Amino acid sequence: MKFRERLQYFLGLIPLVMIASLLLTYALSGLAPSPLTGENGFPDPFVLSGVMPSSETVLRIAGSGSRIIATGASIGADGDRQPLPEIAALFGITASPWSARYLRAEETETDGEAASQGFAGARPGLAEALSRRPEGAAGLPCLVFLNNDGAAVTLEPVRDFDGKTPLVSLYGTTASLYGPFALNTPAPDRGTGDTARGIGRIELNLTDEGRDRLAAAGIPTTVYAAIERVTPRTSTLLLNADLAEAARFQNVALDPVNEWYRSKFALYFPGSREEAYWRVYAPLFRAETAAAKEKMGVRAQSAQNEATAPAVAYRFKVDSVRMWRQTGDGPWEPFTIKGVNLGSALPGKAFTEFSRDEALYWHWFSLMRDMRLNAIRIYTLFPPEFYRSLAAFNRSNPGRELFLLQEIWPDEAAPGRNLLDTAYSEAFYREIEYAVSAVHGAATVPERPGRAFGVYDADASPWTAAFLVGREIESDEVLDTDALNTGHVYSGRWFSLPKGSPTEAWLAEACDRVASLEADRWGQARPISVVSWPPLDPLPHWVEWRDPLLDGRAPANDKTEVVIDHIEVSPDFAGGFFSSWHIYPNYPDFMIATPWYSKYRDEEGEFRYGGYLKELRAFSPRYPLLLAEFGLSTSWGTAHIAPDGLDHGGIPEETQGPALVRMAKAALREGYMGAVIFEWADEWAKQTWTTAPLMIPFSGHQAWHNALDPEQYYGIIAMDAGPPWPTPEGETVETEGTFASRLGTAGNEEFLTVTLTREGGWQSARGTLTIGFDVRDPESGIPALSRVAAESGQIGGEIRRGFEFLLEIPLPLDASRETAGTLLAADTCNVGKNRFAMTGAKASAYGEVRITVNRETVDSLGRRSGAKETDRSRIAAGNRGISVEGDTLTARVPWTMLNVADPSRALVIDDPRLFGGWPAPDTLQTAEIEAITLQGMFIGSVGNDEIRELFPRKGGSLAETWRYAFRKWTEPRWRARKKPAVESLTAFFEKP
Repeated sequence: MKFRERLQYFLGLIPLVMIASLLLTYALSGLAPSPLTGENGFPDPFVLSGVMPSSETVLRIAGSGSRIIATGASIGADGDRQPLPEIAALFGITASPWSARYLRAEETETDGEAASQGFAGARPGLAEALSRRPEGAAGLPCLVFLNNDGAAVTLEPVRDFDGKTPLVSLYGTTASLYGPFALNTPAPDRGTGDTARGIGRIELNLTDEGRDRLAAAGIPTTVYAAIERVTPRTSTLLLNADLAEAARFQNVALDPVNEWYRSKFALYFPGSREEAYWRVYAPLFRAETAAAKEKMGVRAQSAQNEATAPAVAYRFKVDSVRMWRQTGDGPWEPFTIKGVNLGSALPGKAFTEFSRDEALYWHWFSLMRDMRLNAIRIYTLFPPEFYRSLAAFNRSNPGRELFLLQEIWPDEAAPGRNLLDTAYSEAFYREIEYAVSAVHGAATVPERPGRAFGVYDADASPWTAAFLVGREIESDEVLDTDALNTGHVYSGRWFSLPKGSPTEAWLAEACDRVASLEADRWGQARPISVVSWPPLDPLPHWVEWRDPLLDGRAPANDKTEVVIDHIEVSPDFAGGFFSSWHIYPNYPDFMIATPWYSKYRDEEGEFRYGGYLKELRAFSPRYPLLLAEFGLSTSWGTAHIAPDGLDHGGIPEETQGPALVRMAKAALREGYMGAVIFEWADEWAKQTWTTAPLMIPFSGHQAWHNALDPEQYYGIIAMDAGPPWPTPEGETVETEGTFASRLGTAGNEEFLTVTLTREGGWQSARGTLTIGFDVRDPESGIPALSRVAAESGQIGGEIRRGFEFLLEIPLPLDASRETAGTLLAADTCNVGKNRFAMTGAKASAYGEVRITVNRETVDSLGRRSGAKETDRSRIAAGNRGISVEGDTLTARVPWTMLNVADPSRALVIDDPRLFGGWPAPDTLQTAEIEAITLQGMFIGSVGNDEIRELFPRKGGSLAETWRYAFRKWTEPRWRARKKPAVESLTAFFEKP
């Protein structure tokens, strides 16, 4: 047979082979086994593609033991959206707003909008990006990175990448990623410790110039093929590419014969989008299925072992001095509490929106264990997932358990401020039953507003050291309760109050109910405590200030007392009784005004805080004391000033840890039975009186992080806002002139960030850089830049815009200076003067914003102490203030300093009314805006050249294109980070 005839013969077979392949494909599709079913009936592995179920469902699947495999689009990490924080935490990722599209040459020749329809997640921004490609590039492949705000960065072949198809490499297998496809760019969240890791790579074949272009836009240049997170309770795998076909093919992939056939013959043609799936991801699904089979056998055996293996038995008791612990049948040994308070609110959530992520709790417990902590205190009943995770964690860490201090919290508002109100007390007693039963894993709590609920089936009682009863009761509540219930006493089974106040009797009865419930149902007794704070201590504070406006009457924080030593405890109660105290170094004022406290000395010298601890212990000798709350805030803002520098807020992160160690040492030195740090993680839902009226609407302020609010920064784990959103066009400009070449703005949930780039750097700049912020109305404020410029005799008359705020930065920056810049406010909107107008009022002067944080006081001897102010205008040097890196100067301004009431809603304060004092929350009027416009000026010298320059400049004249366009959000981004205090506290707690 001649060659031509042979060729024709084989070519004629091609259609028959293709038809046979198609028939075999469909036949094999029906042979795939069903997915394995894990615990609770969920498939294992559970593949998420397309639309994600509710976050609660995903977390429940993860908690059931099923491994979850997902794509970025399926969890909202595809650039178009941002994943919910609990989902990002589950998968251990820091989401990026950027995603990539690779388009081959023939696809880019079509209309950009049409090309964008070829894959899931495409947006109109792609068409616009393609339309801006340089001349001659239309017929070439390209990589387009799209931001979820519509910004785009287009990479061209040769200049930015070699033009070849991106490659995906995972578990030793490599395949081409033919486009168009959606490629996501998340990274492992370093806040998850070693539980999250990037695996494999997606190689974009970038040139050095391409890498620089991506880095300049804030786009990651290292792209992982997948991100895996494994904890003792959950296992997840995020596949970092658009696998919409995963749901269609996953069952087929479970059949190795079909997989082999398809990967070798049926669906692989050069340029096929399915090459990566069948060469890389189908083997992955097969391996995952095999692993699931093995895991099911191991899991069944582990469950049997865990069910039959008893937990180590611990018992606790207290005497008049300390707490003791017994392990099994061993001897009683002293137990010093080294603990931390865990709050209930993650960023973006209210206090009543508890996390239900068992993996997150486990991760936190691991960090606490590594800090050598031995106790965790929670304020109220947490959801069932917390107790399940704690019990499982402690079973897995014998000898390094975390012991629970379970508080039982009464509602905040007692009717008529009467704690003995029948309905109020009954609700409290019901909460006692829920909490005690839940700790023993024997409670079904109905859904109710503002409280945790669910089925509590995990017994955490083997690791529960004590129950804490009550909260920080206000002095007026005590006064009114006592007045309304004169003569009320209590005589109970274990706890009694034969003499004392009605409030003390109410507390004694609550303790008795806890003890009786445990004894009757579980035959157990553990220590019980009452929670209190300095305003109710038994000490006579003769220095306590009296209100000058009331002619010296009405002490603020020494109106009354609750004497815990009045409570009688039966000697038959084996658990014992102690008191828990919340004590801070800056409140109340008698803490910082009592003269003999300054005589207290430790190894570092004078320490007023230690003086108070010593005196309180001396006045409360009957029962042991626990320092149940102590802490320092690392916020920018300060709400109260203490003479020794331990203020309410404004503490540098580097100072927080050593100061906390010093406070804990003082407590242990003075005989306290332990110390519990406040708090584990920053809580955005908190508020202080100095900021509450400025966060509007108040009910939604947890959506952003107020850098000026001390209550939001007590954590030793920082809950940082997400990175600044990359600057889209319109928020960055090239400027002419000799001082700066590029100006930019960006924002996140905490700061407005301003950047100025100067070729050649900033080392030789000497002078004053001034930036004006027009927040609301160009007709308001002061045209101050033109005034100063006119006085310089060089550049006057160009600026007509009024600015509500001016940022002045002396150059060069000096890292040793406490203040790197000052943000001045026009007098019409200077909140320190109770002025809040941004529209219709012409300002006459700028000034610093000063807030009175310590009122004038008069003590019982008539001695006056003047008021104290804090300067809210100062901006510090460093990466949370003003810094220089390379050729770029960066200034970060907290939103509240610009009178932004809620950046997530683009609301600013604008209220022309006159106020005689600090307004109440949600009183001030607000307005919605689109953008903040900026203009700048530099007067000084660079090297030997004198410079007087306004910017931005275009075509030789001043332009008005430098601005920040607000981006709204509903779910904030956040990242966990260890503050330096963790290292200091670890070194202290690991000592015996």
